Amino acid sequence: MRMEARAAAVLAALLIASAGSAPARAQTPPAPPLEILAAAVAEYDAQTETWVATGSPVRARRDGTEVSAARIRYSTRDRVATAEGDARVSRAGQRVRADRLRADLRSQDVVADGAVVLEYDAADGTVTLRAPRVSGNLGTRRYAATGGVDVAQPARRATLRAAHVDADLSADVVTAEGDVVARLDTMTAESRRMRGDLRAEVISGDGDVRLRDLEVTVMGDAFEVRKRERVAIVRGHVDARRGADRLRAEEIRYQYEQRVLTALGRTHAVVYPR
Repeated sequence: MRMEARAAAVLAALLIASAGSAPARAQTPPAPPLEILAAAVAEYDAQTETWVATGSPVRARRDGTEVSAARIRYSTRDRVATAEGDARVSRAGQRVRADRLRADLRSQDVVADGAVVLEYDAADGTVTLRAPRVSGNLGTRRYAATGGVDVAQPARRATLRAAHVDADLSADVVTAEGDVVARLDTMTAESRRMRGDLRAEVISGDGDVRLRDLEVTVMGDAFEVRKRERVAIVRGHVDARRGADRLRAEEIRYQYEQRVLTALGRTHAVVYPR
């Protein structure tokens, strides 16, 4: 009887303890490790918690992001990789190469300097951006380029040049400011600001607009080029010229494959005999 009573008391105590205790917390999964590959020399400084690796090139890989360069310095404390000498970083169809770059492998922020080339794989071909400096995020796929920027997509026969370019690669949208010049097919567009939607195949801009196509020049306040419709629309104080002929209107539509100009609104035309 005593043993049965003692067993019952122990069982009751265990039940009470288990009922009163808080449920165990789920353990946080460990952070992904960094792999250092193809290093000729790799050194670790325990005081600064920093790896320095060199190679031709050395590669460092973590959670889908890969960095390569002649020299990589990696802080295990901050999870930041600094690369020099043909430095490159890639992730999910995005590739950045530069003289120097800094990649935060936790936040995916990247800053690249010196002959920077950013490439990404769009649905219908690779888009290439070149600039002296590019900063952005490999996760959000948004970048800013400064110092004189060139963007090209050969598959669409499209190029763009500007002082500053912002690119949202997830949306296939590029915005540009500062002496912007875009070329699409046979046409050249110039303006202060410009926006290109590569998915919709539409380019728009405003500020000192000038469109040129062979012998046709159209100037105005704002424009839009719709590649699928093969039409350019210029609005606001529009002045179009073809040779000596002039056409002024509130809006002019130019079907650039047929070389047809259509004026809308108050129109004034000056036509010289052939």
